[in-house]
Amino acid sequence: MFLGLMGGPDPAGSTPGPDSTPLERLYYDLVRQWHPIVIALPGLAFLVAGSAAAILLLRSPVPDLYRPESRQQDPRWAAFAQAQQRRIDGEVSRPNPLA
Repeated sequence: MFLGLMGGPDPAGSTPGPDSTPLERLYYDLVRQWHPIVIALPGLAFLVAGSAAAILLLRSPVPDLYRPESRQQDPRWAAFAQAQQRRIDGEVSRPNPLA
């Protein structure tokens, strides 16, 4: 991602100096000067969107993330636990899926 933000091995707008190699001069002639900037824009947009999402998540109040503990017992859990215990004790047989 950082390579995309930098736009590649050469920064945008740089010109080959007098001590540059022929390969660097060919690269400068081959790659358009707007190309590194266009490549960097999606990476920058990703950074901005990720930062905005992190900030919005960090600003959420705690009561929105956690519910208070319920002091009432749900009768469905008691019925489920009793049915499981009866099955474990062998009082209730499992239904045969092939029958």
